[in-house]
Amino acid sequence: MSAPMSANPCGPDETPLGRSETHHDLVKRAVQHAMSSANALGSGLGPSNSTRFKVYTRLTAYEKSLRGTIFGDADVKRKLPLALEHILKSPLLESARLRLGRALQQHPTDDQLAAVVIELFDDDRLTHPIDTDATHDAIIKCSMGLRQSL
Repeated sequence: MSAPMSANPCGPDETPLGRSETHHDLVKRAVQHAMSSANALGSGLGPSNSTRFKVYTRLTAYEKSLRGTIFGDADVKRKLPLALEHILKSPLLESARLRLGRALQQHPTDDQLAAVVIELFDDDRLTHPIDTDATHDAIIKCSMGLRQSL
């Protein structure tokens, strides 16, 4: 953060520039862009060849296919969405990443993969703990000088 600020330093005697007439619109668009980028699918899952990404995308499709049907174990239908939320919000523990990676190499069925994920989730061995007390609100540190559209 200090590199951009040091690239264009101004002294205390520098004459300030007036705010652009579209300043607030530009800030609004910048915040909306940042929020949509942060919420985009896979934004926190890593590259598409990562274990976390593969497990999440495969089991999300499987979980959606089970919705509203009489098929599938009720326990899986209840626990899988919670486990997937943890995978999306927090990195896998190293032991879980290795175990799921080995499981993927054996080409398991969706039921088998879901069973491994739920077992790890039940034993609190799937992901790092999610900090529920942390606030994730966007903070605008400085919008001075924002002049170009996105």
